[in-house]
Amino acid sequence: MLNLLLLGAKFLFLLVLYLFVLMVIRSAIKDVHRAAARPVPGVTPLDEWGAPPPHPLPAAGGGPGAGRASAEGADWVVQVVSSAELPRGQTYRVPRDGLMIGRSNAADLHLRDTFVSSQHARLSVTDQGLLLEDLQSTNGTLVNGAGASEAWLRPGDEIAIGDTVLKAEVG
Repeated sequence: MLNLLLLGAKFLFLLVLYLFVLMVIRSAIKDVHRAAARPVPGVTPLDEWGAPPPHPLPAAGGGPGAGRASAEGADWVVQVVSSAELPRGQTYRVPRDGLMIGRSNAADLHLRDTFVSSQHARLSVTDQGLLLEDLQSTNGTLVNGAGASEAWLRPGDEIAIGDTVLKAEVG
C-alpha cells in the first residue's frame, strides 16, 4: 500500500514539474518574440519631456495608419481582433476620462490572462488623439508589433496586450 502511494506521489510530482517547464518555455518564447519586435513607422512616441507633439505626425510608410487622418478630438473605440476570452469583433468605447486595461476586477476592460498585469495599460482620448500608456506592466504592450511605453495611436493601429489584440478605430 505504501509503495502504491509513493508511486502516485512520484507521478504527481513529475506532472507538476512538466507543467512548470512548459510554462517557462511558453514565457521564454513570448519574451523572444517581443524582444525581436522593431519600431514600426506610424507610431508617434512622446518627446523626451513626456509632451505630445503639437499635431500627430502623419503615418510613414505602409503601416496600418498610413494615409489616414489623425482623428484629433474624435470619439475612439477599440475592437477585438483576437483573444482567447473576448468575442472577435466586440467593440469597446474609449471614454474621455480613459479606459484602463488589466487583469484587475477594477479594470475597465478586464482580461483574465496570466501575461496581463493587474493595471496593464491605459487608453486616453485627448485633443491630439488617442494616447496609449503602458502602466509599467511586467510583459509590456505592443503597438503594430513594436514595444511601446507610450504612443499616439492612429485608426487601424493594433495593440497587443498579453494574448489579446485590439484595433484602434474612430467611432
